[in-house]
Amino acid sequence: MTSKRNRRLTAPEIAADFNVGCSKPVSVTTVKRRLLDTGLKGCIAVTKPLLRAINKKKRLNWARQHQNWTMADWKKVLWSDESKFVVFGSKRRIFVRRQPNERALELCTLASVKNGGGSVMIWGCFGGSAVGDIVRI
Repeated sequence: MTSKRNRRLTAPEIAADFNVGCSKPVSVTTVKRRLLDTGLKGCIAVTKPLLRAINKKKRLNWARQHQNWTMADWKKVLWSDESKFVVFGSKRRIFVRRQPNERALELCTLASVKNGGGSVMIWGCFGGSAVGDIVRI
């Protein structure tokens, strides 16, 4: 199946590819229907950190080296992380269902501010039996 080999092909691209040299062409609607019948639903791709093969190997080695650690061993570790919080809005794409003449209706729009509205970066840590402070960066 074309969609299983290349998950990023759109229904119009699949239809066009299928219809090359075909005496009875299929419509884009038919392609979409068949994709749904096989459980392939169009969605926004999830973003994940880019990991090179060497990084994957290092992570696996680290996990293997620490798989037999006891609770006492893990209590000696300090875990930390930072996060960015968007103050206004979101970077996610928001979908709405509307009719052609409803484009400007308030319930079909999403408010925005210039320059993104700002963000806050924080850092925190925890370990064994203690939780550290949250620090604004």
